Amino acid sequence: MSVIDKAYRDAYDSEKLKNVFSEPLQNAVDTAFGILKSVDQESDLSLEAKQQKAIMLIKQLRYGPQNKDYFWINDMQPKMVMHPYKPELDGADLSLNQDPNGKKLFVEMVRICQEKGQGFVDYHWPKYGADKPQPKLSFVRLFKPWNWIIGSGVYLEVAEQKLKSEAAALIKTLRY
Repeated sequence: MSVIDKAYRDAYDSEKLKNVFSEPLQNAVDTAFGILKSVDQESDLSLEAKQQKAIMLIKQLRYGPQNKDYFWINDMQPKMVMHPYKPELDGADLSLNQDPNGKKLFVEMVRICQEKGQGFVDYHWPKYGADKPQPKLSFVRLFKPWNWIIGSGVYLEVAEQKLKSEAAALIKTLRY
């Protein structure tokens, strides 16, 4: 019973979920960040051409179990540079964009990047193809040469499912 109880509590503990997904999120963002660095070092392209190339590459980049996890780029104003699932946001001013709890998530991302260069932001955002915002944890990192913020996140519902699956697998191995 204690194993089941702990698994249940872990699946609904936001700090535990952050611990489970912090490293994979950072690693994913570091990969996309590496693309920005690589493209920036191409000496035969103008800044605009480099940025367009980086946008094109990162827009297509996917990862995760269903290959739906993605990256977005916003700048420090904040203005959306590129969002692969919500292209209608590209070029939009995000300074007043709030989640249902009133958090100005993109302003918070800018603040974190100004203070630390990178970090985590939790907020609510609609899942792929849905309208209703869901709890989400994202990792953002500043690419200083272009003043771009690159980020990616995980919906806490996905994280909860992962912990529940792990708990079920553990329970299956228990013998009396």
